[in-house]
Amino acid sequence: MSPIRLRRSRWIGIGWLGCALMLGILLFLPPSFRTRAQSGGGIRLALLTDPVAPNPFGPYLAEILRAEGWAAYDVISPSSLSLTLLQMYPVLLVAEIPLNTTQAGILRDYVRNGGHLIAMRPSPELRAAMGWNTGGAISEAYIRFEPGHPLVQGLVTESLQFHGVGDLYVADGVEVIAWFYRDRDTNSGFAAIGRVTRGNGWAVFWGYDLARSVALTRQGNPDWVGQDREPDGILRTTDVFSGWIDLERIAIPQADEQMRLLSRLIREGLATAAPMPQLWYFPNGALSLLILTADAHGNPQSYYEGELASIESFNARATFFLTLNFDSCPSAPTPSSVNAWRAAGHTVGIHPYVGTDEWGNDFGDFRTSTMRTRERFMRCYGPPLSPSIRTHQIRMGSGWVGNARVHAEFGFL
Repeated sequence: MSPIRLRRSRWIGIGWLGCALMLGILLFLPPSFRTRAQSGGGIRLALLTDPVAPNPFGPYLAEILRAEGWAAYDVISPSSLSLTLLQMYPVLLVAEIPLNTTQAGILRDYVRNGGHLIAMRPSPELRAAMGWNTGGAISEAYIRFEPGHPLVQGLVTESLQFHGVGDLYVADGVEVIAWFYRDRDTNSGFAAIGRVTRGNGWAVFWGYDLARSVALTRQGNPDWVGQDREPDGILRTTDVFSGWIDLERIAIPQADEQMRLLSRLIREGLATAAPMPQLWYFPNGALSLLILTADAHGNPQSYYEGELASIESFNARATFFLTLNFDSCPSAPTPSSVNAWRAAGHTVGIHPYVGTDEWGNDFGDFRTSTMRTRERFMRCYGPPLSPSIRTHQIRMGSGWVGNARVHAEFGFL
């Protein structure tokens, strides 16, 4: 038999095996999930959120899903809620939103029919529908994963900060996944994250809003904007973090650990559905990633070349952020060297000011500074411009998310 025929027969056999496995999976799916998979729609998650809810962080759960590698999801609104719609989804993630009694009843029936629900700081109506009881509230405190629970194996054992307000859940009759702690070491005795079985499905309460907590962990305290808390006479982005992050936990990626738990719950909820891919966090299957950046202020050509030689000896790549005089292009780095760096996989971006730059130009307006620095860069070096940006002295622009709004306007990450 020819090699071609051998390969063809092998692939035909694998193809039949794959079809048989998929048929087996489909036969054991709940009817609604099976219908969607057979129709070519694929298995997807659902995110129930409301952009006009009192808590504005609900839509940020979509960002968390994407960061965790869950690209196949649909966003639905409370006004479109129906049991028929929900039966298309094996896992439903619910933001912290108001729900009426009817809507809470639909979610209860969804769980009883085999669905898997994860609710962020559930509304009183949803708590009543699920039979969850609370005993007060807690704010700006800690959680700690339940030791020995299979979902938290490999995650940190220390207590973790959360930001915002949490509802203290009575642990009776609940599979506790995490506890609320009043400080680093004091267990409140109330559940922070727990699960109950209802009918053929299960429901998880997340006693605080993960979306709000992650955003505040990474963006700092919005109430401290405009305060020189370090203090050094400069309003920096670091000011909104001074006293906000527990330095005893600084080595732990606290937001990431809590997001990992969410992903594990999603994976478990998908176990009874058809396979659904979860994208890995880093390129080429890397287990970790160090992002190396450097800003530059009129450095000579030899400085760049020396840095790059060291970096490339580790097979690494870097981004340089350049300050630029608006009157002329710098003598270093040269356009030809920047193009060579780009060809080698490095990137070059801009380093705008807030305030007065080293040439005496006054930029009280971060947007104007970013716009003019970008224009000068393009005239001096041309595209491509690094999609990331670094502000001089990591200064605050306007408001808690003012810098981010300017970045988005001009296409930066």
